[in-house]
Amino acid sequence: MGLILCGNSKGHGDFTNLSLDNRDEFTSKKPGFCVVLLKANRCDIDRLDGVSKIHPGNSNKFKKAHDNTLSEQMVGDMAVKMKSVGAIISSSSVRGTVFRVGSKYVMTALHVVKSITNPRQLSSIAENDWSKLDDPTVYITFAQSVMDFRSPKFHIKPDVIYMNKQLDIAVLELKSLEGLPPSLKLSKDMGQMNCVNIIGLGHPTDPRKKLDANCEVLNNNQIRKDIDNYFNANPSVLQLNGHEPGGIKGEYIELHNTDMFPCHTFFEHGSSGAPAVEENEVVGILVKGIPAAYYNLRATPYFTASGIDKLPKNLMFELCIKTESIFNDMRYVVPMLADHLFD
Repeated sequence: MGLILCGNSKGHGDFTNLSLDNRDEFTSKKPGFCVVLLKANRCDIDRLDGVSKIHPGNSNKFKKAHDNTLSEQMVGDMAVKMKSVGAIISSSSVRGTVFRVGSKYVMTALHVVKSITNPRQLSSIAENDWSKLDDPTVYITFAQSVMDFRSPKFHIKPDVIYMNKQLDIAVLELKSLEGLPPSLKLSKDMGQMNCVNIIGLGHPTDPRKKLDANCEVLNNNQIRKDIDNYFNANPSVLQLNGHEPGGIKGEYIELHNTDMFPCHTFFEHGSSGAPAVEENEVVGILVKGIPAAYYNLRATPYFTASGIDKLPKNLMFELCIKTESIFNDMRYVVPMLADHLFD
């Protein structure tokens, strides 16, 4: 049954002007108030101890494909966690996303750090030269917006406490701890997941920190089928500009990397380093989008000419490094730090 409340200016329940094919009955409760009980078309409602319980039935056709709803408690938990996520700035430019871990550290993608210390990838700059992190224009802000220049700026010590090239992860130490938001808990074992909540910068039209809730963690087997079906039907993609069709398809080999998991998110550039949260723990860190050719060609004439601009959205993925893989490496390289961060 469905329920409609109504009233009129005379102070009496009145639905003489209503056309309700499924009207079952009308009960006048008090002047100016009425209850209309209707037959439900989209779902069945049972009364259980005075509480309506809704059964989906055949109503899925009226819904989104995925359930992105959040409970009040989840919204509150995520709001607290968002305060611990910030942007790393260099020369007034957002280089990536960071998040607070441990007593005095932040974690991010290694390539974000190197975009500051060696942006042009010059061989003349030593790989372990982190001196540019000490530049006054380099800082971290946990403000809601990177345009909020009144919020505290946290500067970084010119060193990388931990890094892993293969995992593309770095841990930096902050100079000042006053006013820092709480640290986020890192997961040692992510287990099976259906979705994650990603917090970070990199929204295509909004400079503010954002939460992308319930990002689906994708099934690799289905992904491989979708990729094969698409490129078999569109073999000419990227043949222009001197690329072979297998070139872009080959980029999907990273989906086989067991240290990563693929997902879809609305974030773009600036989101590298963003934490992927499942329940109360960080289970992954966003490090890249694939295929890279799509992003690399967007500013060139070949973007449209190659046909890659028509690449289906479901074949563009974001990859997150699993925190359990970070822990498994860190506990051998810097065990004391691993014990501290993964407490």
